[in-house]
Amino acid sequence: MACALFAVSVQAAPVVLVQGTRSTPNTSERNYAGSVTRRIDGWLSELGISHRVVPDEKLSRKTLSGVKVAVLTYNPNLPASELAVLEAFTKRGGRLVVFYSADPNLAQLMGLKLGSYRADPKALRWTRMAFADNALPGGPRTVYQRSRNIRPVTPRWKRGKVVAYWEDAAGKRREPAWVQTGVGFWMTHVLLDDGDTWHKQQLLVALLGALDPGVWPDAARAARRRAETLGIFKSYSETERVIRSRAPRTGSAAKAAAALAAARKTRAQLDELVRAKQYAAAVAQSDVLLRQLTQAYAATFRVSGQRMRGVWDHFGLGLYPGDWRRTCRELDLHGITDVFVNVLWPGRALYPSKVLPVDDVVAVYGDPLKAAVTEGHAQGLKMHLWKVCWKLDGAPESLMTSLRKAGRLQRSDNGAELPWLCPSHPDNLRHEKDSLREALRLYPVDGIHLDYIRYPGSYGCYCSGCRKRFEVHLGRRVGRWPEDARKGRDRQAYTKWRCAQITRLVRDVSALARKARPGIQLSAAVYGKYPSCRDSVAQDWPGWVNEGLIDFVAPMNYTDHLDGFDKLLKSQVALLKDDSRLCPGIGVTAAESRLGVPATLQQIEEAQQRGAGGFILFDLNEVLSREILPFLGLD
Repeated sequence: MACALFAVSVQAAPVVLVQGTRSTPNTSERNYAGSVTRRIDGWLSELGISHRVVPDEKLSRKTLSGVKVAVLTYNPNLPASELAVLEAFTKRGGRLVVFYSADPNLAQLMGLKLGSYRADPKALRWTRMAFADNALPGGPRTVYQRSRNIRPVTPRWKRGKVVAYWEDAAGKRREPAWVQTGVGFWMTHVLLDDGDTWHKQQLLVALLGALDPGVWPDAARAARRRAETLGIFKSYSETERVIRSRAPRTGSAAKAAAALAAARKTRAQLDELVRAKQYAAAVAQSDVLLRQLTQAYAATFRVSGQRMRGVWDHFGLGLYPGDWRRTCRELDLHGITDVFVNVLWPGRALYPSKVLPVDDVVAVYGDPLKAAVTEGHAQGLKMHLWKVCWKLDGAPESLMTSLRKAGRLQRSDNGAELPWLCPSHPDNLRHEKDSLREALRLYPVDGIHLDYIRYPGSYGCYCSGCRKRFEVHLGRRVGRWPEDARKGRDRQAYTKWRCAQITRLVRDVSALARKARPGIQLSAAVYGKYPSCRDSVAQDWPGWVNEGLIDFVAPMNYTDHLDGFDKLLKSQVALLKDDSRLCPGIGVTAAESRLGVPATLQQIEEAQQRGAGGFILFDLNEVLSREILPFLGLD
């Protein structure tokens, strides 16, 4: 939900969010602490929970007057004076919720022993938090989150207990995620903005409610309103009216009527729970209502007719690493037709490659790409090799050093090195094509999907090699570099030249892929706003489609707003000769958007009505698999 459901009073708020300022070691950490605080601030505002935000340096006995719970959103190392304030606060009966601190004194105050920092760059070890039965009344059983690092804690006191453990991608229990003591709760990481937002909000409510029962009434009202409006309508009456008006079009009137009848009974039960002041139970019952209304609303859609119903797999290992058969069976069950598997970068491959450095996951899971293609084809799925172009994330330092010495990395307009291959360097063009040739020879993939097929921004690339090659193209010298190319007399010529460098790789990949595997599909993930993406990142994608270099394009139309999504679609179909070659990306769990079932269905339907040939959902994860796909009716 984009807007707050209830006004939040700043006076006598029982909850304070302590924003890390003095407790952070540098500007970068301070900015991160600010972003985490804003996230939790927004979530609590949506839930109608009265709270204030107080920076480290303002924390005092006075600012904590009347406060029952202080939430340390990310405060790595507290000054002694601040720790003393918190100690006095807890002695007066105040309680704490602490996220991912590195302060052993704070841990001791909480009755905990702080462990050492642990990291998992692949984000496979800590993928969800599983709560023990009845450990947190009113809270979720599971919260999905992929954390790349944690700092474990263990109780010092006998009355301290672990209330939730991390589980890995295979469902195996790992380190503690949440620990409770008499002073409050401690999480071994922070809550990330990577999906499963509602369960994270429910978790916050349950934590605060366990420490201050006064938060429950507002939380119960917010949960009910979210359910009754499906997060997209203004009232329950509007929700019911829309469902009833849509149902006859899809022959689902009887099904919708039954679901609405069940919803009315649930609403009556909610009334009884609130009258009895059983607010935690009311929050749980609101989830039942949400599910009933979601099913009723989903029944009024018919989106299974889309030719291509795809999903991006950003991690490249499926839902269950090491078990692509299970992943593919699940996707086929839910009506997915195409899977885009992220396995190829300029600096690493998620398969046994002789051209590129091999990612560490290959030592653990064997050949993930081979398993994906084999099991996908067994289920009738089309498997697309997702190829990241130019961007060197995850490349080993030895490769980076070699590229740096050879002058093959991009430079910004202010001379800073960028961890991207320079597209105009002939060795880089050869490097990208060689890796694809190898993959096409080894694996019978159904498609090649180009991502990051662009420059990082208008600020790149302005390396000395680009200057030389651009001057050869012009047939003369550039007077002032990079000023004339960036904003001066040669700006338009340089923009066209940059576009030509990107398009050259698209054209070459199209030719070599079709030669290696006739019938293969070529596609690209692109920025949706054109021509701004042409001028900024040299992504002239309408030409790629209309010239036949790629078979379809997937603009990443990540937005929470249906009007904005439709505006993008309308502008995009106007650029193409064939509307069906547009397959928009829908940001179900993207950084830019978080969509529930209703909003996802609305965007799929809008794409269908605009004549798009399909859609691709971002991203293949537990939230998409369990909370979204079962309701879409794609099968």
